[in-house]
Formats: sequence, structure tokens, C-alpha cells
Amino acid sequence: MINVLKNQDENLIVVRAHGGLEKNDFEKINPVLEEFSKNSNQIKLFIELEEISNIQPDALMEDMRSYLRYNDAIKQIAVVGNKDWERIFTRLSEPFVSAEVRYFPESRSLEALNWIES
Repeated sequence: MINVLKNQDENLIVVRAHGGLEKNDFEKINPVLEEFSKNSNQIKLFIELEEISNIQPDALMEDMRSYLRYNDAIKQIAVVGNKDWERIFTRLSEPFVSAEVRYFPESRSLEALNWIES
């Protein structure tokens, strides 16, 4: 499941993901990215991964399509998680986006928030 929170004043989109993730979860992000990209090319994504149990392959494809579709509008992506595979997946996505991408362990989530808000 994905929850999307937004703060247009700061061009900040907060995504909280937990449990099993499916394509329709990632489709929740696209309308928000579309809305923000109309007004700014400085979008910041703060993504919190909590107890991800599985990700469907079509969900991964939708995630990558979103990044490619809004690539020019996204400036920074902070990913906060606590699993090695989350860190690895974050690093693997870097070549596909022009945004600055950083992974932070859950214990450094405040540092991640400070970075994305700077």
C-alpha cells in the first residue's frame, strides 16, 4: 500500500509505502507528479519504505515509467528504508533518473528529511 502526502509550497511529495505493492499503488503517485510538474521542475520526493513484503513486477515497471515520465521535473529523491535490497534497488535506479538520489537507513530519517528540504 502507498500513501501520498504533498506540500506544494515546498514542492515536496512524501510517499509512504508498506506491505505488498501492486501497480495500482504506484498509479496513485502519477496524478500528484502531474499536478506538481505543471508548476515546477524542482519536485522533491521523500520515500519511506516500511516493512515491504513484496513488489509485483508490473508495479516495478509502473514505478520506472513514472520516473521516466517526470524525469525533468524531479530534482531530488530521498529513500528511507531498512533492508539491503532497498538500498541496492535505490542505487540501481540512479542511472534512469536525472534527479539526485540518496538512500538513508531508517535510523537516519531525520537527516534524509533535512537533506530533501535543503
